Amino acid sequence: MEPNFVTLNTPYYRRLSDSQIQILHDGTLEVLERTGIRILEEEALQLFRKGGADVTDGTRVRIPAWRVEWAIKTAPKQIILYDQEGRPAIRLRGRNCYYGNGSDLVNIIDHRSNERRPATSPVSFRRVREKRSGRLLRRDNLASILLRCGRTKDYGSALFSEEIG
Repeated sequence: MEPNFVTLNTPYYRRLSDSQIQILHDGTLEVLERTGIRILEEEALQLFRKGGADVTDGTRVRIPAWRVEWAIKTAPKQIILYDQEGRPAIRLRGRNCYYGNGSDLVNIIDHRSNERRPATSPVSFRRVREKRSGRLLRRDNLASILLRCGRTKDYGSALFSEEIG
């Protein structure tokens, strides 16, 4: 070991044993294969069909266990997210932990009234614009990543126009 070499280890809390995790995984495989999930987007349904899933009742998708296992085995072991200057900023791997503001929220707590409301109002999207300029969480290094707030699909092309303030 080198002198003055500092290693920062992040402690982690583990609630489940390996055997409990395996039981949970086996249960999810069974649910995906026997009960299935509902998919409402046609493009996604086509991808599931192409990937070997059984699509019935128009939107019910049953995914074979072998396909889920294949997806897990072939998934990248690391994903790197880069900052605005192109430098690696977040390495998604192992037990790395990062903090952000959440995304795709159906409802939010309004920062002015402190009341719960749908996340599709103009105020939500003003906050998104402010986040993009770095005036919120990043100024105090409180977040590793800033994500959109709300579902932009609900607001359409007016998202970043002057129509919403």
